[in-house]
Amino acid sequence: MIKYASGVGNENNLLKGYRACEHVSKAASFKVPEPVKLVVENNELLAIEEKVDTDYPSRQDWNDSDFLEQTVHKGAQMLNEMYSDRLSRKIQESGVLVREDRIGQAMEYNLELLSSETDNEIYRLCKDIISAIENTSIETGFSHNDFNIDNMIFEQGHLTGLFDWENCGLADRTRDIALFESAIIDEYGMFFHGQEAKKFRELYRNNLEYNFDTDMLKMYRFFQNATAYSYVSRGQCSETWNRIGTNTEILKHRKEILDDRKKHIRKIVSKVQSPE
Repeated sequence: MIKYASGVGNENNLLKGYRACEHVSKAASFKVPEPVKLVVENNELLAIEEKVDTDYPSRQDWNDSDFLEQTVHKGAQMLNEMYSDRLSRKIQESGVLVREDRIGQAMEYNLELLSSETDNEIYRLCKDIISAIENTSIETGFSHNDFNIDNMIFEQGHLTGLFDWENCGLADRTRDIALFESAIIDEYGMFFHGQEAKKFRELYRNNLEYNFDTDMLKMYRFFQNATAYSYVSRGQCSETWNRIGTNTEILKHRKEILDDRKKHIRKIVSKVQSPE
């Protein structure tokens, strides 16, 4: 068993994540931690859930094209199931989704970090990305909202599930798609396989059954790469990366991605902000 503290003012998210796990763990074929009970200790709400041990991939794993292909397939499969009418209907019937989560709020949270750790051009571009996304009419649906590598469950060399559902809610599903692509394909696929990673990106997108907007996906992905770069700049490397490399390696890699894409992303942002 494992305890999750609510944190000050975070009781609603704790409850939402706990209730979501109750229903997703029963409805989904992928692994989700089983909720056990809610308790109050020292006037603080705690959620007690099944302890999940995740065996994060090694450098050897990421170097293996078959492993990366299997992970990409599984990620797309999990998203397809999460976005299916069957699972979404069960979640909606449960009453878990009491409000719409504004993606912009989550992205705004990282702006201060971006302003201090990235160059001014990247910061301004990320600020414009938020504005472009918030001013776009977006279809929302049930999403995990934090589909990054540290929330993925790996067991015996395979991606098997997802935990940390406290940010779930009604949101633009394209962001989850972008988070997975940024983590698995941009960070690990491109680092270990270079230009060959393009085929994994194509495979991933072709396996998705959700109709996403490619420009929105690219903006979300660029923002996530900038956020990841900023976190690593402060020494906050993901647990997964700490097992296989150094901060210097991933900083250089993420910076190359940002520099390579910023001109193209600027054009997309301008197009979204001023459609013909």
